Amino acid sequence: MAKRVVQVYQLPLTPEEYYEEVKKECQTRMPNCQLLPVCASRFEDKPKPGDCLVFEDAPNGIESALAAGMQTIMVPSVETPKEIREKAHVVIDSLDQAPLELFGLPAMEKCSCKSR
Repeated sequence: MAKRVVQVYQLPLTPEEYYEEVKKECQTRMPNCQLLPVCASRFEDKPKPGDCLVFEDAPNGIESALAAGMQTIMVPSVETPKEIREKAHVVIDSLDQAPLELFGLPAMEKCSCKSR
């Protein structure tokens, strides 16, 4: 999400720098923070949480997205416990496997966002 925000708003920050700036607005750490809703609120169209799709590899990130009412795709590490994997809406092994069409988005092969 940070990468899209940086691109959409043409910010003079890297996605990592943007993430760090937004993180300063959160008083607590994931999964009990408002980091994801704060990021979403910065889009011009102010999407509802249920309209946001979060890609995460970390258990706390999944917990945070779910607590915010957002949809999740997890790309877990091999150490991620089964009970955490089961909480995500979708679990994949690689980002190029993301079933974006399940979330009303164009499939990867039809999307200009696929890495080359």
